[in-house]
Amino acid sequence: MSIEIQNQLHQHFGERCPFCDIFSRRTEGVILSESSHAGVIQSLEGNPLVLPKRHIQLADLNDTEAKQIGIYQARLISIVKQAFKADGVNIFGTYGEAAGQEVEHGHIHVIPRVAGDKLIRISGEYNAKSLQERLIKAELLRAASNGLLR
Repeated sequence: MSIEIQNQLHQHFGERCPFCDIFSRRTEGVILSESSHAGVIQSLEGNPLVLPKRHIQLADLNDTEAKQIGIYQARLISIVKQAFKADGVNIFGTYGEAAGQEVEHGHIHVIPRVAGDKLIRISGEYNAKSLQERLIKAELLRAASNGLLR
């Protein structure tokens, strides 16, 4: 994680986890869906992140968490393609600092792709959207989900 991103996260959240703070409603964030053990929130770019509600790494998921995360991932492929008129979708996670993990709470990115976008990014600068822009994207995702994201 770059020093700049570390500083931004630390300045805003201190030692707290931003994902835990979103699920506990201690901070502003868009929760697209949540179940008893997992959920879908929006990244700062407006794309879905699938993650366990417990503050753990993906390698430490129990069977219930893994099942719920897998269901969300599978369903989000068609939802994201429809909502963003994408040609494809990347689903990926990073595990550990060397892999580009920036928040130590396991999570999976679901990123819409269009032909020729040349987007290959594991970590780096973010094109953060305003809350209003993210809420617009949230409505597109919910509309495309046929009730799966509530």
